[in-house]
Amino acid sequence: MRLLKVSKLKYALLVFISLVSALILTEASLRIYLNQTTPIEPLACKRADPIVHHAYMPNTTCRYKTAEWDTEIKINSLGLRNKEISEENNFRVLVLGESFTAAESVDYEKSAVYLAEKRLNGEGKKVELVNAGVPSYSPILEYLWLREYGLDLDPDLVILNFDLGDVSGDNFMSDFYLSSEEILDEDSSLISKEEPSEMGKEEPSELWGDTRFQLQTTRAEDPGTFTLATKIKFWLHSHLKSYNFFAEATKKTIRKMRGIPEAPIYVLGDVKNDFEYVTRSSENANNREVYKIPFENLKRIKRLLESKSIPFVVIYFPHGHQISAKEWAKGRQFYGLEKARIYPLDSINVLMEMSKEEKIEAYDASNAFLSAEESQFPLYYPFDGHFTENGNMIMANVIAQVIRKKI
Repeated sequence: MRLLKVSKLKYALLVFISLVSALILTEASLRIYLNQTTPIEPLACKRADPIVHHAYMPNTTCRYKTAEWDTEIKINSLGLRNKEISEENNFRVLVLGESFTAAESVDYEKSAVYLAEKRLNGEGKKVELVNAGVPSYSPILEYLWLREYGLDLDPDLVILNFDLGDVSGDNFMSDFYLSSEEILDEDSSLISKEEPSEMGKEEPSELWGDTRFQLQTTRAEDPGTFTLATKIKFWLHSHLKSYNFFAEATKKTIRKMRGIPEAPIYVLGDVKNDFEYVTRSSENANNREVYKIPFENLKRIKRLLESKSIPFVVIYFPHGHQISAKEWAKGRQFYGLEKARIYPLDSINVLMEMSKEEKIEAYDASNAFLSAEESQFPLYYPFDGHFTENGNMIMANVIAQVIRKKI
């Protein structure tokens, strides 16, 4: 009887040791896996700006890592994701834009602006393209950046890549600027040319959040009010990667089984908070009222450049869900968009009509993407939705085509 008890005790101890060993091995493996797969945001390359809300930090280099790419973000002395400006007397094209133009999702040598310059110089054109794209910019910020900083680069041509999300961006950012109309007064400058530029000033960037929406466990309750079970759960959340991993996997499985959709990350139907407002439906696209603010800023850019005799062209380009049911397949649901559906291009048609009315030279890039969809899929990342290397090549062709007509 005693030997039987000893054997049971040894067996129980062996099972306990095996379970602990398996848990340690699982935890160690998950920590290694998560360390390799956890996104890295290039926040050190970005800063708050007193004039244009936010900007790149000059002379910095960052790594940008997601599940879909791993790139180096190198910022030059002027605060641009671009090589240093050449002193040669080439035809200089300043390309304004936001995240699609900055192209942080690909290496710099595979970005649309770089590829367009390479292609044109290969044809003997002797041009220099300057990538002035900054994530989350829209015409209101592009106008201010051009007025305060960009004109100092003496461009021969200015191209603005208009992202359809710019409609939402400008309506949102207007709350920051339109209350002080003098800020947008084209006859005044916020920078004294006798004083050093603010572009190099280092400031903590609280305006740049985690754009990858990483899953984080937070507790707002007073720890003193926790029950024993809650305290144990909180400890597990705080200390064990394996607990978080399996807990979240279980929650996702339950949501999927119950048919509970992922909550959209934007307020649908509110143009100030709905990045895809004008692409969501033909009704939204034809609501001309929402284009009023971005077009006022496009006109400001046009008038500013006309005063310097500098040509100005706007390029309107589509989002993935407007090109194919297969494009942007995984990420569109977070914007409240349906899977496996092609959305209308009405927003670009309206923008082209309004540009003609306002005598703003504009180019529709939709056909270039539609033509390349079958042979060069994917043009957009499945989850993130920005241009892939192929998408950047198509955009480079469009930019080069516009520049050829202007040289």
